Amino acid sequence: MARIKIISDLDVLDAALAIFARDGDKGVSFGALGKAVGLAPATLVQRFVTRDAMFAAAVGQGWARAMAALEKCDAEAPANGHNAVAFLKALGEALDMVPLSALLTASQADQILRAKASDWRRAVESSLAGRIEKGPGQASEAAAAVFAAWQGRMMWQGTEGGDFRLRAFVKKKKADD
Repeated sequence: MARIKIISDLDVLDAALAIFARDGDKGVSFGALGKAVGLAPATLVQRFVTRDAMFAAAVGQGWARAMAALEKCDAEAPANGHNAVAFLKALGEALDMVPLSALLTASQADQILRAKASDWRRAVESSLAGRIEKGPGQASEAAAAVFAAWQGRMMWQGTEGGDFRLRAFVKKKKADD
């Protein structure tokens, strides 16, 4: 008879994501994760079979968390052609516990995870397009540029050169034809 799980797989994968964000890919092991969640490494092997399978599941969960944050922010901020910056600020705050740049790096070697990353990017760009006052084709192009600028700013936040202002960039993209 199977034992009852005291700690859900989702909680275990969240802990794996936290280790990943803190220590990188090589820091995620059955031993490290076992210490973090209070389970024996052998128990984790029974659940996930291999370290790579566990890691892929954790990264997949990270993308699911990112998508849930996007859907929440999308629902809370109406797409009226005027609030792209507010939307991205809210999304950035909602993603605070999701290590996006690390997820993206980890997703490059796996076709399924790469597709999840692309789906998330396209969904964000689609949400942005409705918040940028342009024609249909122009809004998509502007949304892609704003997304790239936002991601670049997030990656470099806290380092030198923090003078880039996303609000001014969005206004410029709105004004450009």
